[in-house]
Amino acid sequence: MNRFIKKILAVATVFTVLSFVAGPAMALTVEELNAAIVKLTADLTALQLQLATLQGGTGAISCTISSFTSNLSQGSTGEEVKCLQKVLNSDAATQVASSGAGSPGSETTYFGPLTFAAVVKFQDKYASTVLTPLGLTAGTGFVGAATRSKLNTFLGGVTPPTGCTSDAQCATGYMCSAAVCVLKPVGGGEGYLTAIIYPTPADTTVYQGTSNIAVYGFEVKAFNSDVNVQRVSLEFNKRPWLYTSNISLYDGANAIVGVDATSSAFEEVTVGILYRLHLTGLNVNIPKGTSKVLTVKVSIPTLTATTPAITIRLVANGVRGLDGAGIQQYAPSAQLAVRTFTIAASTTGALEVSLNTASPAEGFAPVGVTETTEDVLLAKINLTAKYSNLNVTQIILTGGGTMANGIDVVLPAVKIYDGDTVLKTATGNAAMTFADLTIPIAKGATKTLTVKADVAKIATSYATAGDFANITLTGLAANVTAEDANYSTLTNSEISGTATGKNIYFYEKAPTLTLSSTSIVSAEGSTTGKKLANFSIKLAVKAVGGDIYIRKYDSTTPANSGFKTAKIESGIGGALVFSITSDATVSSNGHWLVTSGDTKIFTVSGTIPDGVLAGMNGANITQVRWGTTDTPATDWTWTSIPLTFKTDKVYVTD
Repeated sequence: MNRFIKKILAVATVFTVLSFVAGPAMALTVEELNAAIVKLTADLTALQLQLATLQGGTGAISCTISSFTSNLSQGSTGEEVKCLQKVLNSDAATQVASSGAGSPGSETTYFGPLTFAAVVKFQDKYASTVLTPLGLTAGTGFVGAATRSKLNTFLGGVTPPTGCTSDAQCATGYMCSAAVCVLKPVGGGEGYLTAIIYPTPADTTVYQGTSNIAVYGFEVKAFNSDVNVQRVSLEFNKRPWLYTSNISLYDGANAIVGVDATSSAFEEVTVGILYRLHLTGLNVNIPKGTSKVLTVKVSIPTLTATTPAITIRLVANGVRGLDGAGIQQYAPSAQLAVRTFTIAASTTGALEVSLNTASPAEGFAPVGVTETTEDVLLAKINLTAKYSNLNVTQIILTGGGTMANGIDVVLPAVKIYDGDTVLKTATGNAAMTFADLTIPIAKGATKTLTVKADVAKIATSYATAGDFANITLTGLAANVTAEDANYSTLTNSEISGTATGKNIYFYEKAPTLTLSSTSIVSAEGSTTGKKLANFSIKLAVKAVGGDIYIRKYDSTTPANSGFKTAKIESGIGGALVFSITSDATVSSNGHWLVTSGDTKIFTVSGTIPDGVLAGMNGANITQVRWGTTDTPATDWTWTSIPLTFKTDKVYVTD
């Protein structure tokens, strides 16, 4: 141990000398001096950590906290983040930064991209204790229970004790409940929970040799108080340890807890028929009035025995949480519906089709009136290879839209791109075949293809009709031909999903829409004790190619206004009364004029009243009505606006 003390003293001495001898005699630049100080600071921190480790870990890192108690992720702030950076900076292999913000001695309270990358390195380094128990093979950047436990060993932190009789015996931020110190919720007094089954994942097939496949989801809501969920109990109809290797619970993309599927991990309720798994020690805080969707994922080894269909469900009172008053709350009151996952051999590959998130939303593409406009973006399509390497050899796209002169006239050429490379070109028509392709996709990887079209010059006969195109790829063997690594051609059952592009309108001039901001707040409703919601959505509207008119607000028929809104709650819509304001000029007919090249702000405001369907509600814009003249009869309507222009959701009572 003496050699470490000597090293620390030596580094400290050099550090002190550098601090005083920075004059001309050393001939050091400011940059060189700063670099030397940063290096010595890192060395000193590392040696202090080694010394503390030899001394049992106490006081290894100096922080304002005694232990990590909160889940941390990118965007988090606070003293726990600063301490996290100090721990990461104690090892050159996990250092946040070598200089500047986040570097040793300059730790901050903000969890940004550099901290995220350093956490991934930390998790990878200690994978056996942080990742493997959760069934993970690579760091996630999310600081959950397993990562916090490992971080606490560097602090020599105190684990909240068991056998407590009062809150005073627990660490800061904890309270005594049933003789155990647990994380103390904030934000309210006595609350309650609800739990309902989530639509996805539905019944699914899980292939041998795959990991972390979602098989069950449920949504938990907290009312009247924050609630900290600490236990989840699940039920299976088979012995899970015979068919799974790991079962994990996720909050979105973040693993909360995972257990190795051994017989000792399960409660045998009825021999051969009913088995329960209690996932304990959770720390999932659900703020008052909000909800979280928790997902169960399984890992399946290569099996030699029969692979049956296994059912899973959340048992009655299977979710236990602690409210702000320190009372245990439970949900649901009755067991939820089951989901079934069927285990299958992994010898055959599968292909999943989906629309890429970067695919264009509904809107317009500016096209010429004198010549063909080339390479107009229509859609971006994902092809994901599952369970095996794949080779896609043919794709058939279907084209749609309202085109006065026919698709092939308006779209003389449709092209599929892989990056910047054109794979194939076809004539635009109802079914465009791209044959003789060679598109290799590695197992588990996603290939994104781009669909572009040449658009013929705008003709008088359809210029004002707003011709548009969209592209669809359906996950069927008739639309996609692919082979797996064994040269087996995939069947319909092995190709799933769909990718339908949004409507892309072809105009010489039209508006572009950009979301500026949204807001929504709850307020007292018309009935005592009831809640309503006031919302606002601001859009920037730019006129491209010429002057644009946005229709005036029509209080008698809101659907005839420049914008139309709807209420959103789990996909359930309903028209809302609203108003529109703008800084745009008002035309002689009362419409808003946005002159060519200008951008104006439009604010759509309204109220989601009480007395509607109770639950978490928000608002979104579903329609835009506009034109290129000041005459209402010639305006054009975009009606399939995606849920891009939407607010958050708040609780509304019935």
